[in-house]
Amino acid sequence: AEKFSPIGPTESVWAHCDRVIAHAASRFVPGTALVNYDDGDWDDTLQPADPGMRTRMVRRWTVALAYHTFRQLAALCTRAGETKRAARLEEMLLRMQHDFRAHLMPGGVVAGFLVSDANGARPLLHPNDRITGIRYRLLPMTRAVLAELFSPEEARAHLAIIESELRFPDGVRLMSEPSPYHGGLERIFKRADTAANVGREIGLQYVHAHLRYAEAMAKIGDARALWTALQVVNPVGLQDVLRQ
Repeated sequence: AEKFSPIGPTESVWAHCDRVIAHAASRFVPGTALVNYDDGDWDDTLQPADPGMRTRMVRRWTVALAYHTFRQLAALCTRAGETKRAARLEEMLLRMQHDFRAHLMPGGVVAGFLVSDANGARPLLHPNDRITGIRYRLLPMTRAVLAELFSPEEARAHLAIIESELRFPDGVRLMSEPSPYHGGLERIFKRADTAANVGREIGLQYVHAHLRYAEAMAKIGDARALWTALQVVNPVGLQDVLRQ
């Protein structure tokens, strides 16, 4: 009979956290505290067509999520009396925050991606993006609000962009434009380039991302926007919310 007993080496939770932090630091783009894209955050629809871009590309959402997680861990370390771990994390967080503003917000607007090559660094999914034609992406904005990476002024500016560019009757959309499609030829993003639309992150409306927008509204204390956002994607009484 099979036995479900632990096997292999064991380690403390603190040791595991230390290894996670070290792994993240090992993936920093040289000269920065910005973790590279690598294999994406999960089975991502926007995986680069060029495998070499995995180490040269930074995804803004990943950076914000790592910052948010490490900030929570730093607070936990402080409460647990782990002062050395807390100090190391605080130093890393300051670097991440600085590099976020220095590299990932060209013109004060957060980019979805940043790609570095011999010609320098260029933003993707940003008003300055001349490659994809996609001007804005929702997740980098809402995640930065939730992670408290934006200053109050930056948060207000990005929420104004969401209001004017990404909010529609069917909810807050993931991108201002869909990913370009050229008959299934891989040019920029693997899965986005091989299907005209398979929904989720390739399409415009993505309910999971809309709910993160609702969470961001709760974060800033906008109860009216939170309630409206929840009603828009709740099938119960939907006909009373959306115009026929």
